[in-house]
Amino acid sequence: MTQEPPPERTTGKLNRVVNVAILVTLAYLLLQPSGIIGSRLIAAFDGWRAGRALDRVWPELVETPSRLVGRSVQVERTIVEFIDYECPFCRIGAGRVFDLVAAEGADIAIRHLPLEGIHPRAREAAQAAICSEQHGVFAEAHASLLNEDDWLVGGDWGGWAVRRLGIQDTGAFQRCMADEETARRLEEDVHLADQLGIQGTPGFVTAQGVFGGRLDEALASLHVPVLTLADGVLFASGDHGDAAVAEIGFLGGGLFTGERRIVLVDRFSLLLLFIELPTGELQIQGGRGEGPGEFDDLAPTLGRGPDGPVAWDTNQRRATFYSQEGSLIATHHVRSGLKHSGREVFLGALDGDGALAFLVFADPAQEPNGAVVRRSAFLSVQLPDGDAVAQVREFPTTETLIVRDPPLFPYSEKAVLFGAKTYFAKIGDRVVVADTQTDGVVSYDRTGVAVMSMRTPGERRRVSRAQIEAVTESLKDRDRQIQERRQQTGSPTRDVFDDYVSSPEAPAIDQMLADWAGRLWLRQYMMPGDTSQHWTVWAGQDHVFSVELPLEAVLMDAQGDLLLLQTQDDLGVQQAVVRRIS
Repeated sequence: MTQEPPPERTTGKLNRVVNVAILVTLAYLLLQPSGIIGSRLIAAFDGWRAGRALDRVWPELVETPSRLVGRSVQVERTIVEFIDYECPFCRIGAGRVFDLVAAEGADIAIRHLPLEGIHPRAREAAQAAICSEQHGVFAEAHASLLNEDDWLVGGDWGGWAVRRLGIQDTGAFQRCMADEETARRLEEDVHLADQLGIQGTPGFVTAQGVFGGRLDEALASLHVPVLTLADGVLFASGDHGDAAVAEIGFLGGGLFTGERRIVLVDRFSLLLLFIELPTGELQIQGGRGEGPGEFDDLAPTLGRGPDGPVAWDTNQRRATFYSQEGSLIATHHVRSGLKHSGREVFLGALDGDGALAFLVFADPAQEPNGAVVRRSAFLSVQLPDGDAVAQVREFPTTETLIVRDPPLFPYSEKAVLFGAKTYFAKIGDRVVVADTQTDGVVSYDRTGVAVMSMRTPGERRRVSRAQIEAVTESLKDRDRQIQERRQQTGSPTRDVFDDYVSSPEAPAIDQMLADWAGRLWLRQYMMPGDTSQHWTVWAGQDHVFSVELPLEAVLMDAQGDLLLLQTQDDLGVQQAVVRRIS
């Protein structure tokens, strides 16, 4: 005979079943795609996925000849619009889009997303717009397709090109319409839209995000503040009470070392001057010699270590580590692995374990006389547990003209005006490299693997004959002054070039530095006639603000809203100043 379970046990089991059923039902209602939590999770995931895709495709996305240029062509101030010429929202809002973007001093790059399922003529219209580029009338084609209706009926694209764009070679235009390359361009645009999760038009994208049809939000994302120097000087070395600071012989660089502390290098005395800004308290290190913390003839270059600044003595192959306050912590010799060319650049200690990162510049290869070459540099790393230095990656560096005519021995280098250069900086345990020939900024880890990349901000600019002549005369004056000083001191003289070769375009940038907080500062290439310096400041791939500086100021470092600058007084005496930006 089967015994019945007690009533309370049956009730408890039933309650558990009911509770599970309730939880399952709630989970389904909340987590399904239309549910409260589910919809939010999906939206968050879609946003994350689009952001990751944007980081990857943005350089490709803005590289299109389909552009409507406003007052600016800076990449970080570009709006990419995905468009369908039959889309009523694109057509109605076309004038507003152009007016608002132009008012922002920005640029519109057009990508095509014909929604063929509902707009049967949109694909041909996109092909016509692409083909108008070959005749230099894309902006006119874009406006006609959005504002006029004659192309919506019939298929005479050759006649449309004549009537609306003034294109006489209708055969070439119609061949372009049927060309596989035109179809490939269009499919590339559609693929980019798919990667970014854009399914409708208009779709707006900036370097900061994907905004769908929300033009106002896309425009707002371009609002990067432009800062200038605030009134007043927080610190000036010429006003310091100690003569070592007030009468610094030749300012050879400086860094912020911590909260309201700086270190300056005197290239004449080879002294390191550690200064607390609020009080002026001074700690002096260095000097000429071979003892710990002393330097041999050449002024040290400064890098950042895990605990404070690091000074590199090229001649002695020695790194000296200091605390933020200026106390000497340790010295470290590098005894092997660096190919000596006299051009080693010390980047600093890689954070964490004290590994050292170097740039070693190789001599140019045996190129024929009068050849323009890119020199090579090797990123080299020495781990703290050994003397061996490993070369982990090779980079191109400055573009120069190699001249080997006698009596030059073994060769002489001639500057290429507006030539390609490579700039280096250290952020944490990574080395950032900006190459002006490829217009790329790439961050590498200590093994030489690229971990982050972005396009160099700004655009190349055509160089005029007057600008070439102005820079040439400036360099000749500099060479003559160097020759005079060498003759006065009895030093060997060197050849002065009568002329310089020039690139037809100036790169987008001409300086780069990483500040105390790991932000990257990139300066727009300075051209003759410019009245100020324009710096863009980046935290990773985010453009956080820009800074306009006077022409005469030399930016050495930054910390928060403070800048460490090198300036000259009315008598030409150098000094270091700290000023605030606002």
